[in-house]
Amino acid sequence: MVNNNPVESLIKTAKNHKPQIICLSISWLFIEKPLDTENYLIRIKEELGNDTKIICGGKGAPDNLPGIVKIKDFIRFNNWLGEFENSLILN
Repeated sequence: MVNNNPVESLIKTAKNHKPQIICLSISWLFIEKPLDTENYLIRIKEELGNDTKIICGGKGAPDNLPGIVKIKDFIRFNNWLGEFENSLILN
């Protein structure tokens, strides 16, 4: 049976590969229930713990979720990503 739930697929893949960061772009156009988006993000964070940073962007990305960083524009995201990459090189 094919898993057609992107949240479950993301969690499973992340648990298998253990990434340091997951970046998600969330469009407001397709969100019928904003609370569902918040719940999905919180669930992903709880499942993956603090070893994986979660970065969200896009107009549908919720504000002020614990342990989840929201970056509002692409230039700031690129700057943040550059700093993150530099921190990997230095460690």
